[in-house]
Amino acid sequence: MGSFDEIKMCLHGKGRITKVKPQLVDIVFCDNSPDIGINDIRPLVERLFNSKGNNLDTAHIIEYDSDVYFSKIPPSDWNFTWECGWVDGASEMEWKNNSWMYEVCGIGINDVMIRFRYYATSYQQTMHYLYSIGWKLRDNDAILLGSGWRYYGEGGQNLKVIFEQPLNKFFHQNTIVLDKFTKRTHSQGMWG
Repeated sequence: MGSFDEIKMCLHGKGRITKVKPQLVDIVFCDNSPDIGINDIRPLVERLFNSKGNNLDTAHIIEYDSDVYFSKIPPSDWNFTWECGWVDGASEMEWKNNSWMYEVCGIGINDVMIRFRYYATSYQQTMHYLYSIGWKLRDNDAILLGSGWRYYGEGGQNLKVIFEQPLNKFFHQNTIVLDKFTKRTHSQGMWG
């Protein structure tokens, strides 16, 4: 996952996310693929806590996973645009009633405090959940979009949906949006 390389550079104050070493990095990943499990995520996350490739020192790390239960149907007031929707709403792949999350917190590479969360849900469901608990992206935050994001959704997620209702309320106007090729603030919109 190329995003992990971007995050590792960020921990040193390098790369496209920031040019200054952060004190704290709060990372949220999500994917609704049934083929991804905790055993796939854990080795990638361990790389953020270990720069020398040796065994992970877990003395200063809190790690847990839990089941997450959502409503059976997406909230109607968010009016989502579904990538793989049914006629009457989201598919089971895009809105899961039962899922899981994995969290790791501790001092990582370059003595940066890291909070990493992985949700086994779609980006729309994850954004809605985080927003509903009072967590959203601020002016000094960044979102890294995977290589599956396309300007018109050709074979992937449609980039324009994060600039439109309802997902745009998850972002601050100065949140940095990084895709494979570009860097822009959320207020610059799709073609920034």
